[in-house]
Amino acid sequence: MAAFTQLDVSPAFGTLLAGSWLNTILFSLEGFLVWDRLVLGGSDALWVQAALLAAFASDGACTASQVATSWADIISHWGESDFVNVRPASVNVFIATTGFTGLVFHAFQLARGAGMVRARALQGAMAVVLGLLTVGAFGTCIYAAASKYVAAGTNDTGSSVPNTVWLSATAGLNVVLLVVLVPIYAARRREQVRAGEVEEVGRAWIATSWFIQAGGLGTVVSVLMLVLSFAVDQSNSKLTRTEPEKNARWDGQV
Repeated sequence: MAAFTQLDVSPAFGTLLAGSWLNTILFSLEGFLVWDRLVLGGSDALWVQAALLAAFASDGACTASQVATSWADIISHWGESDFVNVRPASVNVFIATTGFTGLVFHAFQLARGAGMVRARALQGAMAVVLGLLTVGAFGTCIYAAASKYVAAGTNDTGSSVPNTVWLSATAGLNVVLLVVLVPIYAARRREQVRAGEVEEVGRAWIATSWFIQAGGLGTVVSVLMLVLSFAVDQSNSKLTRTEPEKNARWDGQV
């Protein structure tokens, strides 16, 4: 069985382990926020509560699968390049659940933004165009997860194209939603100020609020992940062993 005892795998396994830690911390925070919103608050519409629970359940499965992947690669099967190359089934789970959480989040953003638009025609256009983009982005995620599953059955890492398509579609959708929703939130805010429903506050503060509400943080992360997928060739690489074994290295998968 091929091993990589002399191989520097910290760039790949280190980011996997750190990512699982960070995801676990954020999931714990999410749990407190969901409890506060649903149990202590309890005033949201039923569909909002259902969306929160769906996203929370999906994130729970995602967190568990990420931890399982880290454990399998770094603990249970450490040094087994044959296993690592094929990838455990948990990888497919955290790819699919990440996409599902994104689907719920984007659908919520779309519904909230369309609800602030008075023109029926514009509402319909938003629902159709952005709805198709949302479903399409989720479809590319399932495509990426399915390609990993098929590649695992052939003892191969598979092509990097599905991952690139998924990351590109998600980043593109986030950018489009950000560009569309910020003006809608701005117009709604101006209406509330004129009606005396809210007080005028500093421009910098309200602009930051619009940016966050429109998914700006998620947009930054998704674009960064897309850039890193091109910049770091280990995002889709395969362990190989040359002779002697101390020359084992990562070979980029084209």
